[in-house]
Amino acid sequence: MRRLPLFLLLFVLPIVAIQVTAAEAVTVTGISAVHRNGQTFITWNVPSAGGWTYRIYVNTRPFRHASDATLVGAVGDSSWMDRRLSSITGQTYAFCRDSAGPPLAETAGMFVATAPTFGFKWYAVTAQPTDGDEDLTVISGANILGSPIIEVPATPRPVWQRQLMGEYNSVVDDYVLWTSNVDTPYAKATASQNGWPFHVGVVRGGAAPNNRLFLRGHGRGNNFLQATSGYSQDDWRLAFDDYLPNKDVASFYYGYHEKYVLNSNGNEAPLSGHVRGYTFNRISSTIDWCLANFPVDSKRVYAMGHSMGGSFGVFLALTASDRIAAVWANVPKLDLSDFRGSLLQEQMFTPLWGDTTTDLLTDEGMPIYNRLRASTLAAHLGSRDPSPILSFAGRSDVTVGWPEKVNFYATMEENHLGGVHFWDQRAHVGPGGMDPMSSMSELFRYRLDRSWPAFSNASCNNDPGSGDPASGDSIGTINGFLDWDTTLVDYADRWEALLSTRNVVTLNGVIPAPESLTVDVTPRRLQHFRFAPGQTLEWEVKRMSDGITIQDQLVQVDASGHVTAEGVVVYGSGSRLRIKALGPASVGAWPGKKPMLALDRAPVVGRTMVSATWPGSGNASLALFDLSGRRLRTLLDGPAHGTMRFEVDGRGLGTGVYFLRARQDGRSTTLRFALLH
Repeated sequence: MRRLPLFLLLFVLPIVAIQVTAAEAVTVTGISAVHRNGQTFITWNVPSAGGWTYRIYVNTRPFRHASDATLVGAVGDSSWMDRRLSSITGQTYAFCRDSAGPPLAETAGMFVATAPTFGFKWYAVTAQPTDGDEDLTVISGANILGSPIIEVPATPRPVWQRQLMGEYNSVVDDYVLWTSNVDTPYAKATASQNGWPFHVGVVRGGAAPNNRLFLRGHGRGNNFLQATSGYSQDDWRLAFDDYLPNKDVASFYYGYHEKYVLNSNGNEAPLSGHVRGYTFNRISSTIDWCLANFPVDSKRVYAMGHSMGGSFGVFLALTASDRIAAVWANVPKLDLSDFRGSLLQEQMFTPLWGDTTTDLLTDEGMPIYNRLRASTLAAHLGSRDPSPILSFAGRSDVTVGWPEKVNFYATMEENHLGGVHFWDQRAHVGPGGMDPMSSMSELFRYRLDRSWPAFSNASCNNDPGSGDPASGDSIGTINGFLDWDTTLVDYADRWEALLSTRNVVTLNGVIPAPESLTVDVTPRRLQHFRFAPGQTLEWEVKRMSDGITIQDQLVQVDASGHVTAEGVVVYGSGSRLRIKALGPASVGAWPGKKPMLALDRAPVVGRTMVSATWPGSGNASLALFDLSGRRLRTLLDGPAHGTMRFEVDGRGLGTGVYFLRARQDGRSTTLRFALLH
């Protein structure tokens, strides 16, 4: 191999502005590169002795000028070695740069660069001993590619490494994804430094229909092999590793500051700049990869975890609900700015995110501690629906703290976001009184292609208290006494659900289901029933034990595009809630003839007469409502038959749109009209 002429070498030297000492000069050999899925895997042979730092340079043309060379990353000694996995297992493992290839030899070095642009690239690798100078000698085919490699930007894909044993003897396909610190048109940045390896475990499940997918998060300080279980052996599982190779431990499945140094214990709290969702980006990209490359059911994707793994699930439910059918979370940390009653402290996380006073912005545009506070995310969902959350918390949990849960529960209730939440006297680890209610099978009633009733403000809810563990009910639930049938109706003109009450089973016995209760119900994840903010709908409740309609009201769609039926009466024997659109297509709540209404004059100026023709003989009602669904006047509440006439008196009412609604024998007609003065 021919060394570059001295005059070319002199152009390269200013790149790092240091001189080479001949006695210390060492050049790596055997450089090679392969490009695959938007990433270039560069390998080389290392010097015989250890203790080197290797720097990787890239150029869009042969190295001729100092300004041409760009430093893309650096690795330390033994970059062939999978340090994370070796540390987890106590056994030395080497990386595989190709899913079909052998592990790297101990004499190899490797760096993985993500391509930001298309083009021809030359790579070079230099070496520097611990106490010496960087060797800038350039030898074509030795430490610089003899010919360029063509890079094509694409979404990076995890590379299969080996099979391992995971939780409960599960067989885990171990994959590694190497990171990039820059956004590309195909993927967002996944770390603050280039070329860092992160593991993801895949446990293969069954074929359709036994192909649910569980997304698994582990606890802080644990690893992906400790989070590979599912509900059954047929379930596919995707286990994410969240660790930092320093004293800061993990990123709570979100990310860290853009200047954060991964392999340093000296990161200080940043005072400016942005916090970036590196880990969240990596998880999102890996979920997409899994859905595209494995035979899993994309409509039945569930997230679950304990502790930080529970946080993983809850935050996905509030930020990625378009991909997550439902979430199971045990003792999660829900607010990374609230450490009341917690052994965790703010200063443990300030190297990642800065302190709560600085509250730096994320690359999503919101302050970091809003992004890491589940109640704030829940309060700002707007028109989006959350994934339903099944959560368990302990009032004696001093690891993550109990007080933060109270604010989260209140926010979920105030915003009609549903979910089912249980608490008891459990600590962070160990049993709790509500354990019998923790079956993950509860998740399977939820699918991305099925709507669901979000319950809130149920009259049977227990009191979590003020956040002081001495206040409120020592064991309790929000929405735990409610049940619903998944064979609901979700049509263009109406939505129906059969609701009932259920027992709550504790370790100390059964708490019987209430005979009846009231609850607000908000249809979520609607598939076909469509309406617009401000539109007025009708809802009614039929008691299943005798078929009697017990509630009948109008309601206005709120500004976020959701409709909530407030104070729905639910019986243990069942109540059928029906919400329907008004207008010519509106039909009675259950089959049969319906009343007919006809105004003498429309629009109404002041007052006019309305004719009501009743389908049978019996009690009936005729009432006037405003757009919000508020009953203004009752024109009839009693026996009716044939055709009857009533005065519609608009005096005292403002100009606007109103409704007349007639009911008899569980069937109704609603007539919309304009009132003028």
